[in-house]
Parts: sequence; C-alpha cells; structure tokens
Amino acid sequence: KRRWEMARLLFQNAHIRLTTPEAFEVHRRNIEWGVQFSEDRLPEYALGADYVTRKVMRWALASWSRVTFLNRFFAGTWLPRLQMDLLTALRCGAHFAIVSDRPVTSVEDFIAGGRATQRFWLEATRQNLQFQPEMTPVIFSRYVLNGTPFTQVETEQALAERLAQRLGEVLGEDDNPQGRVYMGRVGFGPVPTSRSIRSPLETLTTTAGE
Repeated sequence: KRRWEMARLLFQNAHIRLTTPEAFEVHRRNIEWGVQFSEDRLPEYALGADYVTRKVMRWALASWSRVTFLNRFFAGTWLPRLQMDLLTALRCGAHFAIVSDRPVTSVEDFIAGGRATQRFWLEATRQNLQFQPEMTPVIFSRYVLNGTPFTQVETEQALAERLAQRLGEVLGEDDNPQGRVYMGRVGFGPVPTSRSIRSPLETLTTTAGE
C-alpha cells in the first residue's frame, strides 16, 4: 500500500513538472540531447524513457506552445509520467528520504545535507544498489512550506499544496517538513550506461589573480 501511495504521489507531482512554463524552461535548459554523457546537464539517454517518448519530448521542448498542444490534445503527460515516475516507483526495491532533525535553511545546512546524501549514495553503490532521485515532491513542497508561489498556473499551484500535505502523510511520523533533504529510490539492476559526469578538474579550479 505505501509503495502505491508513493508511486501515486510521484505521478501527480510529475504533472506539475510537465505542465508549468517555469518547469518547461528548466527542462529545456538542462537536458542535453543526443549524448550518452554530459558534464553539465542531463544526457538524453539517462531520462529513463523509451525511444519514441524521448523523440516526442525533444520535439515538444523546442517551444512552450508545442508542450501545451500535446498536453491539450494528446494527453502529453501520460507517457512520460508512466515510464519515468509511476512504473519505476512500483518496480524499485525501496524508496528513501533523507530528513534532518532540524530545519535546513543555511548554506551550511545544505552542504551537510549534501554530505549525508553522498554517504548514502556511496554505501548504496558498495551494496551493488542502483540509486535514482525522486526530488519533485521535495522541491515543490519546500516552495509550499515557505509560502513561495512558483508557477503562474493556479491549478498546479493548488495541486502542489495538496501534494505537500500528502507527502507528510506518506513519510509518516519521522518526517520533518522543513528538514527534508533528498528523496530517491534504490534497487538492484544493471549499471547505467548513460549519466551526468564530473566536469574536468581544470574547469573547477582557479589560480591566484584570476
């Protein structure tokens, strides 16, 4: 039952991700098409969608008018949500949430959260588990908790508010809404053949005087 609740929550959060112009701009900027690896974006082949869905997504993300056309006349959110959110949520080994016992507000808090996430990721790798993010509920619920409107689409803003409450119900008594750091899923599976990779060291360092 809890697995289905989480899958449903992710499926509905994905509707916000795929129907708001603000999220469209994020996707448009941050997917690198036609590549297996990317240093600064998400490569196409790591999207978790089949060939047809990827081609439709690439065509649609060329303009917001194409996205609205697909969503209005061809139920454009259904296929990516089924493949990238619902089915993966039902088929994974487990879902997890990394939650601090105090509010995460400062730069230092977020760095500490990043360290905790990396430790978890490294341990999952040591156990031969694959690791994938489920961040839309965390991101949208934080906007809601902070009272920050994040989209001009009123129906999706209202949906985010309902889903933020449901996220707390799914996570249960150990949840601390202001302390949520990361959510994801783990399970056994083949090693990914496409992923984002580290930028070269020379692009991350500077010398005195620069």
